[in-house]
Amino acid sequence: MQYRLAYGKTGLTIDLPDHLRATVVQPRHAPGLPDPVDAVREALDRPIGTPPLRKGTRAAFGVYAYAGELTVSLRTDPHCFAPEDSARLLALYVKQLEGFA
Repeated sequence: MQYRLAYGKTGLTIDLPDHLRATVVQPRHAPGLPDPVDAVREALDRPIGTPPLRKGTRAAFGVYAYAGELTVSLRTDPHCFAPEDSARLLALYVKQLEGFA
């Protein structure tokens, strides 16, 4: 029996003997978030069933001082966050840091 698999850019068709039982699992596609940066901020501020994460965890932000210069870096997953989303998250973080100064 032939099975069509979502593999690579064009897919892949495989032949399996009829006595083998196979099920091709199809992904369930969900729409993307309209504002992923806001969704991350909301999840950090109000997680479900647990206290907020900000006090107990370290984010993927780094703050470095060298030779009188301050550098704030942000690591995000490029598959989830576009460069402009990362810039918005970084701006929000810097704004929070300014509140401590």
